[in-house]
Amino acid sequence: MSVVCIKCRAENPDTQRFCGACGAERAATKRRPFTSKEITVKFSLRKLARPALIVLAIAIMGAAAWRLIPRKKAAPAAKIENSVAVIGFENLTGDRSLDDLRKAIPNLLITSLEQSRLFYVATWERMHDILKQLGKGDVEIIGRDAGFDLCRQEGIKAIVIGTFTKAGNMFATDVKVLDVETKTLLRSASSRGEGVDSILKTQIDELSREVSKGIGGPTEKIAAEQLPVAEVTTRSMEAYHYFLRGNEETEKFYYPEALKSYKKAVEIDPTFAAAYQRLSWAHDLMFESRASREALEKAMTYARKATEKERLYIETNYAAFIERDQQKSIRLLKQLIGKYPKEKRAYLALANTHGYEESDKAIVELNKALEIDPNYGEAIQSLGLYYRFIGDFEKARDLFIKYASVSPNQANSIDCLANLYFREGNVEEAISKFKEALSVRPDFVWSTMALHYISALKEDYAEAFRLLDQLIAGMEDEDSPGGGFFARIPKEFFWAWLGSLEKASAEFDGITEKADRLGNEEMKALVNQIKAWPYLDRGELELSGSCFKKCEAFFIRNDSDYASNLPVGGPLITLSVLIMDYWI
Repeated sequence: MSVVCIKCRAENPDTQRFCGACGAERAATKRRPFTSKEITVKFSLRKLARPALIVLAIAIMGAAAWRLIPRKKAAPAAKIENSVAVIGFENLTGDRSLDDLRKAIPNLLITSLEQSRLFYVATWERMHDILKQLGKGDVEIIGRDAGFDLCRQEGIKAIVIGTFTKAGNMFATDVKVLDVETKTLLRSASSRGEGVDSILKTQIDELSREVSKGIGGPTEKIAAEQLPVAEVTTRSMEAYHYFLRGNEETEKFYYPEALKSYKKAVEIDPTFAAAYQRLSWAHDLMFESRASREALEKAMTYARKATEKERLYIETNYAAFIERDQQKSIRLLKQLIGKYPKEKRAYLALANTHGYEESDKAIVELNKALEIDPNYGEAIQSLGLYYRFIGDFEKARDLFIKYASVSPNQANSIDCLANLYFREGNVEEAISKFKEALSVRPDFVWSTMALHYISALKEDYAEAFRLLDQLIAGMEDEDSPGGGFFARIPKEFFWAWLGSLEKASAEFDGITEKADRLGNEEMKALVNQIKAWPYLDRGELELSGSCFKKCEAFFIRNDSDYASNLPVGGPLITLSVLIMDYWI
């Protein structure tokens, strides 16, 4: 198969954007080296491979067995000097609308303490990872008992507990630093300020300095290293609230909602670098390429207003997608890992930057991420996708079953198994599994896309069109105008395939106009790729060749490997596979 056919575009790690969500091959591509959760911007191809080797019952038994296997509790880690965890704060205001501060204050304290790099500071994410390992993964706000348990497990020596209250417009925050083993008080501190924004403007910095003294760090060096937290995040608690909300919505796979939250965060604070970084991802997930680039440019402009860790992520993304310098992106990720060796997301990012072309390196990095967090669902899923890519379906199946066990009640984990069954040729079992995924989440895009593909494979075009129209109606609106791209692309292909060139042409024009408006050159390239075939079929070689060349030009501009390895024969030879292979 040639390098630039749609199949290779889907499986070539140099050419895809990685969003971070659920989807098939995108979880292991070079272009978007961050999260891989429940929905991605593209489907990769899945083809009927060979007769079924295993029935669904075996997979169900395997999943059940996985849950029933007694899990040996890991031995507590060795004590880490100058280590601290900050757990959830108690809301004493009596006002439930302020409950968000139970997470916001600890997160801000963690951000402040982490700056000096004189301490090991357990991140909020890391603490939840440890709780999952302890069988307490359903805890949303980490309380005192769970906090002491996770600290002992991680080898953390000090724990910070706290409360906040208010009188009129005066907010007061109190903290205590306790020794984890003895529970003796190492230090206590209080801070007060007018209005909720005082938490960001003064209180976090005051409390951070006192916590640092309680841990026993060098006071002068800490003061020199720690910038005011408002200078590396935002000066607005409201903006920070929307930022955290966007992060939570991303974790739940609610990308349109996350997009709105991040937009609100930067609207309130137009210099909020970390929010621009997340906004760039959210735009990309919704096919809004121009807006994604603009947000990433803004993130880079204000990167000085980010923590060192966040700045390295911004620079990594900027190198990959603006400068198109993959090696620089890899160097920055390795630098980040060197400074933050327990940052599991960085290993996932590095793995997906290596991509399918360097599957062996990607697998190594993913295993490092799983050493940090054995239940890291995204890494387990990505590892399964790499093994599926290299043809080790048995290992991929084991990983997808494990993924389902650590990510219960998620459509994506079910979809991964369904996808594997389909590739093995077990079509009916795959259909059953895709429908099961939709029973968990009725609007889950990729199971719907898979069922539309299978309907077309069975020549049930009415059902295929119905499913595509359902997706378009559910995902394309004023707030997410690019949401229906991936459903409109196969729809236009169907019309062309069935000989309705006028209807296909109307879809072509609509997609091209929208792609122009959103700055999405990749979608325009795909449109040209599809248009070329009916022209070729009708003997209109000049028009066909023009479309192929436009498509090829995009990949030459965006893929240096393709440009340097263009095979003899040109685009008519290289673009030789049907568009539907791209989706499943």
